[in-house]
Amino acid sequence: MKKLQGVPTMCAVLALGIAVMVYKIIQFDGHKAFTFILPFDLAIYRMAGEDLNAGGLLYDAPYIFEFPFTYPPFAGLLFKVLPFFSKDALTIIWPSLMFLAVLAIIVMIFRERA
Repeated sequence: MKKLQGVPTMCAVLALGIAVMVYKIIQFDGHKAFTFILPFDLAIYRMAGEDLNAGGLLYDAPYIFEFPFTYPPFAGLLFKVLPFFSKDALTIIWPSLMFLAVLAIIVMIFRERA
């Protein structure tokens, strides 16, 4: 069996991932197939950003239920921009950025492996 290497492998994996996502969307028959749901961690990041923008402190009180902000203060500075985006926009932007980060890591691995 021939091994796929480099760009063909990356294209095949991405095509498979897209095919699985399309299949899942087609098979979903619920009324919430395209409803935007803000992930739990991202909701905490956004609340922390709102708190910092209002002059609050990150570690004073929990944000959701009893879950506090557990990240270093530097992360709080990065999250200060999140409240400027709507929750619906964040549910698209955040996973897209994660996808691009993973894609960049895959490209770096292929370049390193030649």
